Formats: sequence, C-alpha cells, structure tokens
Amino acid sequence: MKTITLCLFLGSFTAISAQNNATIISPSVLSTAGTTLQTNGYNLSFTIGELAIETFVQGEYVVTQGFNQEDYIITPLESPSDNVRVSIFPNPTQDVLNISFIDFQGKADILIRDIKGNLIHSKKGCTTINQQSFDISTFAQGIYFLEITTNSTELRVYKIQKIK
Repeated sequence: MKTITLCLFLGSFTAISAQNNATIISPSVLSTAGTTLQTNGYNLSFTIGELAIETFVQGEYVVTQGFNQEDYIITPLESPSDNVRVSIFPNPTQDVLNISFIDFQGKADILIRDIKGNLIHSKKGCTTINQQSFDISTFAQGIYFLEITTNSTELRVYKIQKIK
C-alpha cells in the first residue's frame, strides 16, 4: 500500500512538473462581451461593459481586469543630430515667418501643416544658406506645425502660432 501511495505521489509531481514546463500563456480577453476583428492586416479588439478594474500579479504573470492587453512593441526613436540648428522668428507672427539655418549648408524640405495635419504650404529642396521667409498672412489664426526635413532623413517639427 505504501508503495502504491508513493508511486501515485511521485507520479503526480511528474505530471505537475511536466504541465508547468509546457504551459504557454498569451494575452487574452476574459469578458462577457466583445470580440476581435481581423481584415487586410488590421486587428481590432474590444470589450464592452468592463467597469471593475483590478490587477493581479503572481510571479511573471499579470492579469488586469477591464482592459484589452495586446502585445505592445516599444520602439525607441532616435533624436535628430545636433548638427542642424534652426532659428524660427517671429513666433507668434501675424504675417511673415522667417527660418534661418545656423552652421548648416545643404537642402531642406519645409512643410507647414494645420492642426488637423493638412498640408497648407510646402517648399522642397530650398537652400539653407539663405534665410527662408514665408508669407502666412492669409492663414487663419491658430496653431500650425512647421516640418523641416534636412539631408532627406532628419525631420524636425516646430509649433508656430499665427495671430491676428
């Protein structure tokens, strides 16, 4: 009898050990309502009615109730080099916006976008030796984004304000 009990006891440890090594847990949604839709390479996943939020942590496993938990990949962005310095003046402005490049010689693409991202004005391949001036007197009052691409690779974005 002792031999049978010992065999059962050791057998259960082996089964538990094998089960723990083979368990793979991936992010999933445990919810009463919601779904995941996939089409043309796009994935939309949502849940409905999850009002209670609680997080449980046990070892390397984390479960948060009430939120979809997709796999996120964080990609670091490279900072633009300090080789290009730009002076933008006056800001805010009523009529003319001036752009000067300091200690940089080359070509630049300059775009002005509105707050919704619509392209309002562009000047491509302009020289950085001379000061560039843009007449923005016809623009509506508000916030705009000045995008400057140098060396065809380095993008810098500046916020400009058009006033009355």
